[in-house]
Amino acid sequence: MSARGRPIRCASGTAERVTQAGIGLLLAAFALDSLDQPLLASATALGAALLVVGAIRGWCPGGLLVQRVAAAPWQEEQPADR
Repeated sequence: MSARGRPIRCASGTAERVTQAGIGLLLAAFALDSLDQPLLASATALGAALLVVGAIRGWCPGGLLVQRVAAAPWQEEQPADR
């Protein structure tokens, strides 16, 4: 989240979002093909879901990490209640 409470978003255009969704669909197909290896299929399906949902909502692929890093300095500035 940004300082104003809004989620951080990419300035991605239509081409980037379509490409991101396409890569997510390719990963989903790879996950379905790898069902005999459950750990690989689960990890790939999770990545595919994040990419497809991110493409639909306009998230950056690394947006979750950026939000945590951006929130860390704000949390350190708060005085400790003792």
